[in-house]
Order: sequence, then structure tokens, then C-alpha cells
Amino acid sequence: LSVDTVDKIAYVNISPKNLSGGSLTETLTLQQLVYSLTELDEVEAVQVLVDGSKQESLMGHITILEPLRRED
Repeated sequence: LSVDTVDKIAYVNISPKNLSGGSLTETLTLQQLVYSLTELDEVEAVQVLVDGSKQESLMGHITILEPLRRED
């Protein structure tokens, strides 16, 4: 839905539609978001939001309450 950057954290707001899959799907989705956005000099971490709010996980397997970094 949107991407905003504040204090070197990219806030990625995605729609809850079609958010389903196993742990591998969730891992690869989050890794792609983090790896792609942290290629930008102004981004050190990515906070994933679902419909504008922090959620415990994207698809039920990986915690996304805190910003994610490449090291995670």
C-alpha cells in the first residue's frame, strides 16, 4: 500500500489480502523486502505493517513486531 522512510527505517505497509503461505514463503517474502530496501543508503531496517498496523507475524511464522535487518 505504501512505503515511508523515517530515521533509516523503511515502513512497508501491505494489504492483508492474499497473505498466506508456509514458513518458507514467509521467510523468502521478508528476506526480499529487507534485502531490496536495505540496498538503499537511507534504509538500515524494514518495519512491515499490515493494513497500517504492526502485527505479530506476516503469515503466522516469523515475528515482525520490530524492524528487520539483514542480520536477522
